[in-house]
Amino acid sequence: MAKDNKPTDGVNTPEDEKAAKNARKEAEKAAEKAKKERIKQSKPKKKESIFSRAGKAIVKFFKDFRGTAKKITWPDRKTVIRNTGTVLLSILIFGAAVWIIDFLLSQGVSRSTDIIEGLKNREELSETADEEQTVLDTDTLSNDELLTEAQSLADEG
Repeated sequence: MAKDNKPTDGVNTPEDEKAAKNARKEAEKAAEKAKKERIKQSKPKKKESIFSRAGKAIVKFFKDFRGTAKKITWPDRKTVIRNTGTVLLSILIFGAAVWIIDFLLSQGVSRSTDIIEGLKNREELSETADEEQTVLDTDTLSNDELLTEAQSLADEG
């Protein structure tokens, strides 16, 4: 009878067992190697100097910047000139508006201070006129009348 290399139902041949054993060993070795690799990666690496990290960050920034700048759609000359004119016109209009408001407010403040000073001067003039009137009244009074006037002022004060 010729021997078949195929296993019979449920029965493993010694070669099959040997191959399975080798496969398990290989799997264990691969798992152990992967475990060592994970441990190696999880260990804190030696810190790079701050200058080295800063240099790498600067290089990365400029690479990213260059990539972003390539994506930008730049306007044509006509659009740039039109937009510049719009901005300059807007600046002139707003500048004129601020100047007019400033001028009107400063004139209003100046006029109101002039009015207040004028009112103070009128009060001072009326007080001066009252004092002069009192002096004129005292000139026409006799000595007796002056004494009674002085006594009444003293009694009030």
